[in-house]
Amino acid sequence: IFSLVCLTFTFLSQSLGRWLNTLSPLTAYSWDILGSLAGIAVFTAGNFLRTNPLIWFAAFAVVFLATVFERSWKWLLAAGVIGCVVLTVAGATRQTIWSPYQKITLENIYRDDDPDGGLLGIRLSVNNIMHQLMYFNIDEIDPVYRSPYQYFKHPIYQQALIIGSGTGNDVVLALKQGIGHVDAVEIDPEIYRVGKTLNPNQPYDD
Repeated sequence: IFSLVCLTFTFLSQSLGRWLNTLSPLTAYSWDILGSLAGIAVFTAGNFLRTNPLIWFAAFAVVFLATVFERSWKWLLAAGVIGCVVLTVAGATRQTIWSPYQKITLENIYRDDDPDGGLLGIRLSVNNIMHQLMYFNIDEIDPVYRSPYQYFKHPIYQQALIIGSGTGNDVVLALKQGIGHVDAVEIDPEIYRVGKTLNPNQPYDD
């Protein structure tokens, strides 16, 4: 992937370099800095709008084809290759949620990996790494989640702050333990939305 990215930007940088050589050094450097800032702004806006890779690849294809090749067999070849890439990306990301921060996928998990054993919960992965499991029966959750309530029992604990509450497992347990007031903080709006709409224990409806 790194090599392909370098190769792609090598083509773009050749055209950019020829254009910058026609300008005075200070003017060229000013355009260079403005381009960097514009790239950061576009990247930030794309993340804020939760765009998926299809949008990014399509936008890049327009820029690449408009600046690199003239209308020749090379241009047509490049257009065909990029078109195949865009179609592949579209198919590969169809069941994916894109938050401002990461790629999110959901998968049903069954007891003992056997569909006949019943549904254990919904696994949420970020960037292809298992992140959380929303249990249909919260009593089946890993015992480590209960350790704060087992080792730090005290009658004054009537409030809880949960930082990184995710899909809400910790919130469910806190409420089941009888804590009267829970502040739950989750920075990723899509993970929060998944917890609010799909977590069977409905932690965020309280």
